[in-house]
Amino acid sequence: MRQALTISNKTSELSRLKSWITELTKTHQIPEEPSHALILAMDEMVANIISYAYDDNEIHDIDIEIKFFKKSLQLTIIDSGRQFNPLHTPDPDTQSPLEERPVGGMGIYLAKNMMDDIQYNYVANKNHLVMYKDL
Repeated sequence: MRQALTISNKTSELSRLKSWITELTKTHQIPEEPSHALILAMDEMVANIISYAYDDNEIHDIDIEIKFFKKSLQLTIIDSGRQFNPLHTPDPDTQSPLEERPVGGMGIYLAKNMMDDIQYNYVANKNHLVMYKDL
């Protein structure tokens, strides 16, 4: 089953997105652990798009699609922001004391570690980020 939502690139949209995903995972009886992982990964990736993808103050659409399968789910995020492959982002330093670490990078790191697979493509001037979670 496929569900889709379009949000704008405003931080206020993150709560609407989280509510939508939460409701879908309840409706499809997704267990707590993969549901939590999905919500956190989605929130981090979309927050990065909202914060960094656009060089103007205009409103832009971000398309979200989730597909439910028997033993997995697929979440796709499509945006028209600046081309950016989060999979090429180096992992942050998690060994140094917190006060010595540079700010940033943890959201992408968390998403990469909480999802079972993430793929990125740039097609027709749009970023396509596809995340998979086994159930």
